[in-house]
Amino acid sequence: MKCKVCKKETIHTKAMDIFQPPPVLIIQLKRFKAVPNTDRWRKLNSVVDFPIYNLDLSGYIVDKDLINRQLGLETKYDLSGYVNHMGTLGNGHYTSNVRNPFTRKWHVYDDHQVTEVAETSMQKEHAYLLFYVRKDM
Repeated sequence: MKCKVCKKETIHTKAMDIFQPPPVLIIQLKRFKAVPNTDRWRKLNSVVDFPIYNLDLSGYIVDKDLINRQLGLETKYDLSGYVNHMGTLGNGHYTSNVRNPFTRKWHVYDDHQVTEVAETSMQKEHAYLLFYVRKDM
C-alpha cells in the first residue's frame, strides 16, 4: 500500500489486542470503498465467511492466563444475529437474521415480515453488522 502522506510504497501491519473479552462483540464489516480521485463510493460485494459458532478470540487476548484461570472468562463466541444491507450507498434495503436464544432457531426480519430460516440456508453475502455473544453469558 502507499502511504497517504509521502505516497511511497510501505508495508502496513495492523494489530489488535483485547485485554478482557466483552460479553457482546459487535463487528462491522467494511462494505463501501471510496472510488479514487472522486467523491463517490462503491459497494463491496465480497463474500465474507464468518462462523456461526465458536468464534475464538483467544489469539487476540493479551493475558490469557488472567482471563482463563483467574477471571474464568470464556474467549469463544456464538453468533446471535446480523444485519444485512442490499443496494447502494444512497439507496438500499436492510434486513436482519436473528437467532432465538430459547429455541435456537433462526429468523429473517424483513420490514413487516418474519420468516423462520434453516441455519444451513442463511444468506450471509450481504451481512455488514455481526453480533456475537460470549459463550459463558
